[in-house]
Amino acid sequence: MLQKYIRYCTKKVLDAINIGTMELVNMRQNVFTTEFVLLGLLVQNDSSITEIIEQLKLDTDGIRKRLMDGIFASIDNQASNVPSTGNIQLVISSEVEKVFEIALQESKRMEDKFISTETLFIALFNPQAGNTGKIIREAGLELENVRTAIKEIRGGRKVANQDDESKLDVLKEYTVDLLELARQGELDPVIGREKEIERVIQILSRRKKNNPVLIGEAGVGKTVIVEGLAQQIVAAEVPQSLLSKRILSLDMAALIAGAGVRGEFEGRLKSIRDSIIDAGGRIILFIDELHTVVGVGGGAAAGGMGAPDILKPALARGQMQLIGATTYDDYRKFIEPDRALARRFQTVSVSEPGIKDTKQILEGLKPYYEKHHNIHYTAESIDAAARLSDRYITDRAQPDKAIDLMDEAGSKKHLELHYTPPDIKRLENEKRTHTALKKESFERQDFEEATKHHAKLQVIEERLAVEKEKWQKELKEKDSTVTPDDIAAIVSRWTGIPASRMLETEAKKLALMEEKIHERIVSQEAAVKAIADAIRRNRAGLREISRP
Repeated sequence: MLQKYIRYCTKKVLDAINIGTMELVNMRQNVFTTEFVLLGLLVQNDSSITEIIEQLKLDTDGIRKRLMDGIFASIDNQASNVPSTGNIQLVISSEVEKVFEIALQESKRMEDKFISTETLFIALFNPQAGNTGKIIREAGLELENVRTAIKEIRGGRKVANQDDESKLDVLKEYTVDLLELARQGELDPVIGREKEIERVIQILSRRKKNNPVLIGEAGVGKTVIVEGLAQQIVAAEVPQSLLSKRILSLDMAALIAGAGVRGEFEGRLKSIRDSIIDAGGRIILFIDELHTVVGVGGGAAAGGMGAPDILKPALARGQMQLIGATTYDDYRKFIEPDRALARRFQTVSVSEPGIKDTKQILEGLKPYYEKHHNIHYTAESIDAAARLSDRYITDRAQPDKAIDLMDEAGSKKHLELHYTPPDIKRLENEKRTHTALKKESFERQDFEEATKHHAKLQVIEERLAVEKEKWQKELKEKDSTVTPDDIAAIVSRWTGIPASRMLETEAKKLALMEEKIHERIVSQEAAVKAIADAIRRNRAGLREISRP
């Protein structure tokens, strides 16, 4: 009897059985076979099978299609004596009972207390499961590879209760796996932050108070340091103790979204905390803008428990590790007043890089932006981006402002090269108009009018071909290089300062200082010369020893 196994199933397994049963009813079948179990596992939301295929980096859509085709082909071969209308007397096949028996044994082998969708999927490989093993293998999945994928997905976590699979879904819903992004090559390289990453690794390797918080102004690259750590873990360039860790970035927007009922946000955060604790220290949670978490939730003043109260006990007992990122002002305002919370963290100061370091960062990122915009940056344009952003954009921090400057200059150059000329746009509009009029004429059976529009269309298409050929030649002749002038033009657009003044060298400005001052002041030669000389001496670093 299948009933004796139901009490050992997680809620997600029960959901898969319900889905399979509904599919059986829709197909007017009465024998619940292992094909319907596989179908339920495959089509349910957040399917474990899909996650396993993605973990193996296989063609997810292709394998899912082959599985579905195999399932329906097998079901079609099963005889059905069920009438097209009326109730269905459900019969559970002996293979289904055997599959659940094998799944229970597999769960015990994996030290789980309940049958999960993963162990049930493994059981479907067994020859005693009927046709499902053949269907799965023909779709391109092998048992040992599936076992390996499940082990990597779980990261040592055990299924201890019926809700444990739902908790895993909570992590997928509200966090982003930075290691997975690093494996897929979706993270930019990290340049010049070796000391900060090393300090974070040292703190994470401590026995207690092993929760680093990155503190620095907005735009200095706090998040990038965590991404750099993720890349080092993937490349196995970290101590042995960190190789098995996962770094999950908390998506605060998703966590807060829709949490209108009091206590709903706290409930979600508790689920995330419990899932991390259940992972046995294999998950590091990264919270960007850490101060926003401190300010969210009911709190004692509202008669409830706030986010810090949920996290503090687990941090104090060392049951979870956390990396935070915030600014100096927000740390002093939100974190420091809560002494119990502040004690759990070790601060890592992230300073703004100088012009030299910013240039190195831009050089490292240059190939990625060149590929994206399909243009080329000169060494002079990189130097201009670092220098001009540092001098004229004072309300933001490096390297963020220099990267944005380089990015926008590349975007502008790309648009200049590929912007459709007005003549071609006009001809395209005329072509659409006459095509529509020609269609209307045919519908009215006004063939004379339709012939006129057809003749005009031929002329337009000939002119369009000539214009496009001319445009393509111009594109080949155009320079796709981003120059310092392009960088200065973007800074000028942002700040309103004339671009010509930005590119003028310091030496030239100092040499022509008297002339510039005399544009505003008549005569006063001695005074103007004295002021200009004083400024030049100051720039050169010359002063009298006896004067400050």
